[in-house]
Amino acid sequence: MWFGHTVKAAAGACALGALLLVAGCGDDGDESSERPRSSRPDGSSADKNPSSATPRTSYPSPHLFDLTSAVPLPDEAEGGRQVTLHGTTAYVWSPESLQAVDTGTGAVLARVTPEREAAFKVTDVLRRAPRPPAVSGTGADAEVIALFLVKIPGSGTTPADYGLEIIGVEAATSRPAWRTEIVLPAWSRDRYLTLSAEVAGVENGIAVVRASNDDNEMTYAVNLSTHKTLWQKELAPWAVTGGAVVGPNVPDPYTERHLTAFDISTGRPLWTSRKSSGAASAREAGPHLVQFTGGWGIGDRFVQLLDARTGKVRSTIDGSFADMGCTYDGKAVIVCTGGGSPAYAFALDATSADLVWQLPDKATDRVAPSVTAVFNGAVYGKVTGTEGAGPVVLDSRTGLDIETSPGIAPVAVNGYVGIAPDSGSDTALAYRTTG
Repeated sequence: MWFGHTVKAAAGACALGALLLVAGCGDDGDESSERPRSSRPDGSSADKNPSSATPRTSYPSPHLFDLTSAVPLPDEAEGGRQVTLHGTTAYVWSPESLQAVDTGTGAVLARVTPEREAAFKVTDVLRRAPRPPAVSGTGADAEVIALFLVKIPGSGTTPADYGLEIIGVEAATSRPAWRTEIVLPAWSRDRYLTLSAEVAGVENGIAVVRASNDDNEMTYAVNLSTHKTLWQKELAPWAVTGGAVVGPNVPDPYTERHLTAFDISTGRPLWTSRKSSGAASAREAGPHLVQFTGGWGIGDRFVQLLDARTGKVRSTIDGSFADMGCTYDGKAVIVCTGGGSPAYAFALDATSADLVWQLPDKATDRVAPSVTAVFNGAVYGKVTGTEGAGPVVLDSRTGLDIETSPGIAPVAVNGYVGIAPDSGSDTALAYRTTG
């Protein structure tokens, strides 16, 4: 093992499905005020510029990107952090709208906005959702789930409120299919505390949405067919995977906390972790796994991969990797990566949890890239600090280089397109895949 770190497999197997780690890829946003728009009765607007007519080829695990095809995305894309891809369309979220952008031309195909007044503007950077838009379903049934904080006017002695407006947008047409609204608790009115909201995850036809301020948390599970709220809890939904919503059992970050899990459909309690920790955190590590990280300091940090439905420990990883994130590659392994100096990356077999490969590797004199995305058997990243450093694509099963000159290190990618920030700026650029 390298650096003296160990990766220990626990008894049992990890049955995993497809989920991305570092920057999602999805498969499909809004428009420039300089382009003519035509109104739609459904509350969206359409750009008169047609979608790119040039045929596009989808590559299962793209490893080449055309640098001459760079198309700027709207400023709200934030270097790619607020982008979800669906086919050749990039969906770009902001506090005021969801824009659908043709990645081949830059044309804004639609701009979806909430019916009520948005609570915050694009300039309210601190209140932006930390996760890009979520996608529910596949193929012709796929919907992009957009969430907005909105103002609900008061009347007479009834004070004004804040609410969540949830919109299901047809991924194929970029048109709103439905809308629903949730009125937030009275604590949301506290103007001295920062209010925020996000879609924490979508699974089994249910969207888990979160509203919070500095002192309060509320999670709602919304059925995407009936658009009704199934349940709500004072919970921070750190991970949504494997039919479970997982978060801390108490809100105070300065106390010892266990992880607790609830069934996504019913809100029924599923399990509470045996291990507790201060400074705890959790995140999805695959369709059936949760990464549980804790410990106050370097000496007592730990990382566990837990079964999302049962809470059973599937793998224990050396606490020195507490800054890592793990994801299923869509095929056979879980890729775990982290920054620091030097960067590191390793993969665990999705069935046995055995170590498959790791970087850096002194035996072969190979360093680890700083990973930007994982998609369908490929690991994308950048190598720094060595001669000839730059973007690279690795095979997620072997850890070997697939391509040493891919053109970019995408932060979001699918078969048609890769999104990467412009060098020296935060502008997100869309590049066509070519191989």
